[in-house]
Amino acid sequence: MTMITKLTSEQKLALVTYKDKWLKIGLSTERIDQNKVKSLLEQFYTEILDKPFPPCIFSDSPLQAWEIVIQYNQVNNQVNNQVNDQVWNQVKSQVWSQVNNQVRNQVNNQVKNQVYDQVKNQVENQVNNQVDNQVWNQVRNQVDNQDFIWPYLFGQFDAGYYGYVEYFKDILHLQFPSKTDLLIDIAKSSGPIWTLDNVCVISDRPTSIHMKEGRLHKDGFPAIQYSDGFSIWCLNSFSNPTTIPLFAPTKPISLKNKLDAEVTKEEAEAVRAEAKRQKDLAQASMKADTEQNAIVEEVVDFILAEDENVAELA
Repeated sequence: MTMITKLTSEQKLALVTYKDKWLKIGLSTERIDQNKVKSLLEQFYTEILDKPFPPCIFSDSPLQAWEIVIQYNQVNNQVNNQVNDQVWNQVKSQVWSQVNNQVRNQVNNQVKNQVYDQVKNQVENQVNNQVDNQVWNQVRNQVDNQDFIWPYLFGQFDAGYYGYVEYFKDILHLQFPSKTDLLIDIAKSSGPIWTLDNVCVISDRPTSIHMKEGRLHKDGFPAIQYSDGFSIWCLNSFSNPTTIPLFAPTKPISLKNKLDAEVTKEEAEAVRAEAKRQKDLAQASMKADTEQNAIVEEVVDFILAEDENVAELA
């Protein structure tokens, strides 16, 4: 194939189309189709990992997914960076390296940078730098000193990379490994995924994402919300705002940057209201934690029962 040195006018227009398409995927709040995701992951296990396909557990949020992974790891001691690296190395050797070589060999730097800047970077500026980063920061803050292991597949949060790849495949007609389509479909269809040997844990997408001018922002409500209540509060992309919003956030309002004489009666009332709100939320959180622990215990019991059944069949 002749080296591509310039984009046509139609190909330039497609840059915007693919940027918008993959932004929509990366910021999607639609419920995942569990049957479709299971089918794609079965192919991933058999065609890329070359392993038997284990039972799948679908969770409501990345935090809930990680709690399930941690509980499972206490039984099987299977979650570690070495396993994570093995999965990524499989994907890298079978797909990513070949994709990057094809782009390097068939597209000159000017065109490659153009696609990179107008598709990959623009999608990642919102999906990764805003939503993805905030989600994982919040998860890691809540798991305390547990050794956090990144998902083996990021689902919709891989939108920037796979939008970039799909543009080269569909618009510039570069020939990539057939398994590339499988990874693109997983990114389009799912949230983050931990592909362990004996179980696969999948997080659903958020139920809502609120942005203003490309930055996470919602006054008085979570900017990112998951169906189990896991949420991230942001004003203009800052997760710990020091300015007073119109409505009280879950974190206490900070008046540290204001002189006592400048604090209005309304602001003082807002702080008192927030203190009561915090107490109510703390009580609700304790109840939710108890219920969540019960759910996780049921999941672990299910996994152990499945493992025993497999052992008996063997």
